[in-house]
Amino acid sequence: MKWLNIKNILVLLLIACAVLSFYFGRTVTFTLMQAVGIVAVLFFVIFVLVFVPKRTSEQELIEEQDERKQYLALKRAAKNFEVVKYTLFLTMLCCVIGFGLTSEYAFIFALIGAAIPYGILRIAYIVNLLRYD
Repeated sequence: MKWLNIKNILVLLLIACAVLSFYFGRTVTFTLMQAVGIVAVLFFVIFVLVFVPKRTSEQELIEEQDERKQYLALKRAAKNFEVVKYTLFLTMLCCVIGFGLTSEYAFIFALIGAAIPYGILRIAYIVNLLRYD
């Protein structure tokens, strides 16, 4: 039950709110004051979760400094990087094919949205190769 903490619950609630607002956005509308109140409450909750310090025990500090755990975290981050890189590349490829077949400009906008982070990833990769080799 380590994953069941306040931040994860808040993320799940925000995702549920986003899905509900997507499906019921046209039928369930809020007044201006209700919307401002909801946004204010969400900002307050996020502010509290981010800026209120969490007390850590001595055992948690020892586990945090364990090199094996850091190594595994770096390996996970590298795998996540690979997944994001290939996903962005496939998105760009599908957008080019989709634009070629349909001539819809929505594919161009999606292509730009995928090409910018992919370009940043490639530039960062080249800079890191030059820096660490």
